[in-house]
Amino acid sequence: MADPRLNANPHVDEAHHRVPPPGFKYLVTEMVCWATGGPQKYTGRSMYESHKDMKITGAEWEAFVDDFQQTLDKFSVPAQEQAELQAIVDSTRADIVVKP
Repeated sequence: MADPRLNANPHVDEAHHRVPPPGFKYLVTEMVCWATGGPQKYTGRSMYESHKDMKITGAEWEAFVDDFQQTLDKFSVPAQEQAELQAIVDSTRADIVVKP
């Protein structure tokens, strides 16, 4: 939420300030737990619905992926689990990034 590369997009910046950080973190955690097969159910909107008006570019997506990778590395997530999580994240790209 604090990455200036993402917040340079006014639509993303506004969304980051509309939802308090703990609420945003909860939804992301809930989604990751659901997507990785855990018992938690994701209660948020679809990735498309959540992002359709944000006009997220490919470069902004890459900045997000970089942030994600840095987080995985920071917490020493093993390579196999990193690959699985990256595949889950990659599967959402088409619903998040605007078409050129």
